[in-house]
Amino acid sequence: MAALAGMFLAALGVVASMPSCFGCSSNTCGQAGISITAPTEQIIDVLVSDVACNGVTPSCEAEGEAGTCTKYLVLPTAAGNCHIEVDLQKGTQFSTDIEVAAGPSGCPGFYPTIAGDSNIEVP
Repeated sequence: MAALAGMFLAALGVVASMPSCFGCSSNTCGQAGISITAPTEQIIDVLVSDVACNGVTPSCEAEGEAGTCTKYLVLPTAAGNCHIEVDLQKGTQFSTDIEVAAGPSGCPGFYPTIAGDSNIEVP
């Protein structure tokens, strides 16, 4: 009987150390917002507007050798459309519209509704 009681207590110890949610998986949110790079030309400025990006200032996420910004991050503040205009060194301009929505359950911030739109590479 003592052996049976010992096995019961050992089993309780194993159960107590197991996670409380068997079907749960950790939710990897990723980076909210929209990343903008221009691999073949220097970016001079990034301007954003429309419902999702009203009042947003893109931030520099990476600098090149000359101290110029090579990667910008736009963090929308609402769901809806975000209009992005990128001014390039040669005087050309690139623009696009990205639809964003609130992050998936448990993820803070706003994410593009099309996953591929989270990293914009300016041609």
